[in-house]
Amino acid sequence: MVKKPQTNLIVLLVVTIAFAAIVQLYSKKPSKSRETKTQKERPDFYLKDVSTKAMDKNGKIAYTLKADKIAHHPKTNQSLVTKPIIHTSGNNQETWNISAENGIIPDHKEQAELTGNVVIIKQKDSIKELTAKSDQTTYHIKDKKVVSEGNSSVITDSALVKGDKIVADIPKDTVEVIANVKAHYEPK
Repeated sequence: MVKKPQTNLIVLLVVTIAFAAIVQLYSKKPSKSRETKTQKERPDFYLKDVSTKAMDKNGKIAYTLKADKIAHHPKTNQSLVTKPIIHTSGNNQETWNISAENGIIPDHKEQAELTGNVVIIKQKDSIKELTAKSDQTTYHIKDKKVVSEGNSSVITDSALVKGDKIVADIPKDTVEVIANVKAHYEPK
């Protein structure tokens, strides 16, 4: 009978240690690494109904960006843009408007990647000179070049030109349709 109280004491000690371990395990707060991961997946800021002007090194407006929403994501180092419209001008007083359903502006890169129903309109003296359409466009901000790919077409008053790729050089006021070009021209 002497052994029985000692056995009970050992069992009680084991149960107490197990209980303490369970309480300790379930009472831990979430780790900081889990919180940080969640925070990095969410945008660190977002803006609604945005209109911003970017200046060149001479203090002139390089382009204007309007959008329904811009959300910056620190994990991917990029901003996601909803319904972007980029407005810029060339050397001959023509204006260019580039619009799309969505856009991505990577941090520390001077470009905007636009997707979904991309429409480029070139105007001079409020008269539309051409409209270009594509699935995807990259606007290179520094040199003001527009590269469009996927279902690309250029429409003017007298022509419809389709191809795999469109390259518009805004300062030079040129538009090239490249690869698998098909054109329909109607004289005025």
